[in-house]
Amino acid sequence: MTELIFNGVFNELTVEQTVSLLSCFVFQEKVNEMPKLSEVLAGPLRQMQDSARRIAKVSIEAKLDVNEDDYVESFKPSLMDVVYEWCKGASFSQLCKMTDVFEGI
Repeated sequence: MTELIFNGVFNELTVEQTVSLLSCFVFQEKVNEMPKLSEVLAGPLRQMQDSARRIAKVSIEAKLDVNEDDYVESFKPSLMDVVYEWCKGASFSQLCKMTDVFEGI
């Protein structure tokens, strides 16, 4: 997250995009299907994944035991679209229809 802040990634994002991107840092559940993200969310996700790849490569160069793919995949984008719609005022029932993740997660 620090890399994203220092690289100014959040400067150009809306509140909805920012909160959606931050959901990748806290959501840890496995889901059956990855939703197709709109470009509004796919762009910030790509930026975050690119930063994660750079961090993993630098960590590997520093002889730390890091698997690049595992590290990048540890940031779960599965709820980005749900969080985005929540921020835009979607109802609870609309959000529940968008995912198979339990509401308490």
